[in-house]
Amino acid sequence: VILTITNSNYQWGNGTNVLRIPFTITEVVNSWSSTPTIPNWTYGKTPKIETITATYSPVTVQYKLKTQGDEHYTTTLPTNAGSYVAKYYASGSESYNELTEYVYFTIAKKDVIVPTLTNNTAIYTGSTIRAQIENPETDLYNLTENGWTNVGNYNVKLTLKDADNYKWENRNSEPVLLPFSIT
Repeated sequence: VILTITNSNYQWGNGTNVLRIPFTITEVVNSWSSTPTIPNWTYGKTPKIETITATYSPVTVQYKLKTQGDEHYTTTLPTNAGSYVAKYYASGSESYNELTEYVYFTIAKKDVIVPTLTNNTAIYTGSTIRAQIENPETDLYNLTENGWTNVGNYNVKLTLKDADNYKWENRNSEPVLLPFSIT
C-alpha cells in the first residue's frame, strides 16, 4: 500500500511525503461445518440428511448411481433402491481453497412379507380350484398360476410388481412359489 501526503506542509516520519506499507493476503482455509455423511435408508422412508455448509462458499450436492458416469450427476435426491454416490462441492477462489467430498450410501429394497395360503390342499371337485392367500397385499405383488381342476401338485406363483424397490422378506426379489395340491 502506498500512502501519499499531498499537503506540502506535512510529511511522514521517514522525512518524505510517501509511505510504503507492505502487506500480504494469505489464503484462508475453507472447511466443512461437519464431515458430509449420508446414512443408508430403506425405500419409501424419509432419509435424515444433515445440511452441510462451508466456511467461505456455498455447497452444492449432486447424486448419481455408483455405477454411472459423472455425466449422470443430478441435484435431485434419489428415491429408488440402489447404491449411490453424493458429491459435495464448495468452490474455491484466490483467497480460499475449494472442497470436494464423495459420500457413498444405499437405499435398500423394502421387505414384503411372503404371504401364506389359508389352506395348501383342496379336495377334487371337478371345477377350477384356486388357492386362497391369507392377508393379501395385492398392491405389492401379482398372484399368477393359480387355478387348477385336476388332482396334482401345483405352485401358486407370486411376483413382485416393483422388484427394483421391493424384495421378499429374508429373500431376494425373484418370484415365490407356494406349494398347493388337489387330492
